[in-house]
Amino acid sequence: MRRGRQLPKIELGTLSVLVTLAVLVIAVTSNPSGADIELDGTFVGNTPSTIGVSAGDHTIDVQKAGYTTWERKIKVTSGKISLDAELEATRKEDTTPAQSSPNTNGHEQ
Repeated sequence: MRRGRQLPKIELGTLSVLVTLAVLVIAVTSNPSGADIELDGTFVGNTPSTIGVSAGDHTIDVQKAGYTTWERKIKVTSGKISLDAELEATRKEDTTPAQSSPNTNGHEQ
């Protein structure tokens, strides 16, 4: 079997492509801190955090046990949006029975 002639190696140049991506972020803080952050219903971290997002409409929920959920609907077009969630403590119903105090003769009132 006869071998064919070997062709010279051809170097291909490097193709450089410059892609510019817009950096869209939402910085979320809360008082108190350490609250869960949900972006469009998906957990993405705890406060304080900076979250990368796509352009468009989004819903941000900030939640912490013992506090009312904080929610905002926003439209992200460019740059950085800063949100500060002031969480309000939920009121718990007092479930302990009222204490009766004994009167001076030892009987409860």
